Amino acid sequence: MPNISINSLPADGLVLLPSTHPAFAAGLAPARALEGDALLPYAVLLHNTTEKEVLAYTVVWNCVDSTGTTVVHHATYFDFQSLRGILPHQKRIVSIAPGLNTSFRADAGFERQVAEFATFYSKQSSITVILDAVVFIDGTAIGEDTQGWIPRLKGAT
Repeated sequence: MPNISINSLPADGLVLLPSTHPAFAAGLAPARALEGDALLPYAVLLHNTTEKEVLAYTVVWNCVDSTGTTVVHHATYFDFQSLRGILPHQKRIVSIAPGLNTSFRADAGFERQVAEFATFYSKQSSITVILDAVVFIDGTAIGEDTQGWIPRLKGAT
């Protein structure tokens, strides 16, 4: 198991909690499909402690293997249909695999993706999970935005 560290934006009211935190287990949907559980150790719980709805966000997994090689994965969430995000004082499980915490039944492609990511992550020396960019419902944005998503997400709102 790699060393996993987390960088969130607690001063701005947004906290990433690791899978080892008690609130993480409480955030798991009881009827979720279990095919993605191999990725749970690498998932995080995003807790919005603000008074504003989080409309969109990007989380980055910065992976470093034993040779020092770095690979970056990112997941961006934005619901274009409902424009619903994470309500104030609510939490959401975030993973590199979409649908990890839902009841949808996975197909072979999803199961293969989960297996590939789980194998890859297990071989890393360290993984830093970073809350990289956040756009609130009022259009304000925070975060380093290393992936350049904030202008695109703000333009879509």
